[in-house]
Amino acid sequence: MPERGGEIAFDRSLAGLTGIVVKGFLLTLVTFGIYRFWYATNLRRFFWSRTLVDGSPAAYTGHGRDLFLGFLVAIVLLAPISTGLSALSLLLPDSPLVASGLGFGVLFLLGQFALYRGRRYRATRTLWRGIRLGQDGSGLAYAALATAGWLLVLATLGLAFPFMRAALERYRIRHTLVGTSRMESDARGLAVLRSWLLLWALVAVPVVLLLALGLAEDGCGPTLDAALALPKERAEALPDWVPTGCDSVVQVLAAVFVVLLVVAAPTVLVLYPYYRARETRAFLSAIRLGEVRLVSHLTAWDLYRPYLAYIVQCLKLGVIITLVAAVLAVLATLFFGQAVSQNGEGPIFGMAIVVAIYAWYLAASVVLYVRVLKAGLWRAVAETTRISDAAALGAIVAAARGASSSLGEGMADALDGHGIIDIGL
Repeated sequence: MPERGGEIAFDRSLAGLTGIVVKGFLLTLVTFGIYRFWYATNLRRFFWSRTLVDGSPAAYTGHGRDLFLGFLVAIVLLAPISTGLSALSLLLPDSPLVASGLGFGVLFLLGQFALYRGRRYRATRTLWRGIRLGQDGSGLAYAALATAGWLLVLATLGLAFPFMRAALERYRIRHTLVGTSRMESDARGLAVLRSWLLLWALVAVPVVLLLALGLAEDGCGPTLDAALALPKERAEALPDWVPTGCDSVVQVLAAVFVVLLVVAAPTVLVLYPYYRARETRAFLSAIRLGEVRLVSHLTAWDLYRPYLAYIVQCLKLGVIITLVAAVLAVLATLFFGQAVSQNGEGPIFGMAIVVAIYAWYLAASVVLYVRVLKAGLWRAVAETTRISDAAALGAIVAAARGASSSLGEGMADALDGHGIIDIGL
């Protein structure tokens, strides 16, 4: 009997999303950022409810007050740590690198711990067909694994990056529960190593040239100049502005470095979605839940398309804003210019127009970011993923497991670790 495949779909209409974004943006401004916890909750509810797994939508049961209270508790817990790190820098005035390094290490560990606990919070607030997701494992173990992975990345000059990513992915997925069933992952860094090497080479070559440039400048002297000197006849034939000897090597290396940097920097930005598509496809296809497996067909173009659409929409918005500002300026001059100038309210009137247009631009930019980019990326990943042997999903049994603490999300927000702005798991 052939296996029944299941689809993961996303509602493309996005009805109601603009209202959520505009309300969230404005209330976050007037509450000096406090409303962002409720804003994030509303976004998650929207995206969860419009994502259908094998025909059934997910549900998010979290609350903004949980995130806000978790944030307050995290601030209380982090205050003495921050004070201790500041005191350490004062006690070691002659060793600023030691104090800074230790402080960075502590905050990095806390950040990774918070990210893992934040994911646990989101998982335990997620329901599908009445079955609650969950996550066990240790936040401290995850933080230690992330720290060891990044140290290995630094030691290998970036070559170990995909292996570090795969190790963290395996830990997260293998500690994710759907009811009483545990997810598994056999994600491997080798699956995306070739894609990563392309990006790595674009960064490594300019760095090597920069090191060579530094060594050449330090090594310039009479001995090296003599070794690199041209024959007298050829040297006299060159114009005075042409460098010779050691200076010629330094200037050639500097020119090559600048050219490569100008080419490599935008190329890395363009190719990063290509790597992310390969990584996402490999890691998703490595996930299984008993007899159920995910199969991803995500391509680089699926990720490029939302970015290109977002850029085009931003350009359109810029043109519209410019035209509206020009029209308002002309109308204000024609109809109100003389009266406003006589009352001495010209600067105030002009400032009001500028503030109104800028507020409109900010709100429209946030709407475009969420509707076009965020939703586009979410839809791209969802609609290119299928479920093999979806009939086995019926064997999943709900577990008597409660929701976890929101401290991890709050700490991630306090450390600016992307806990709150993360929509997905």
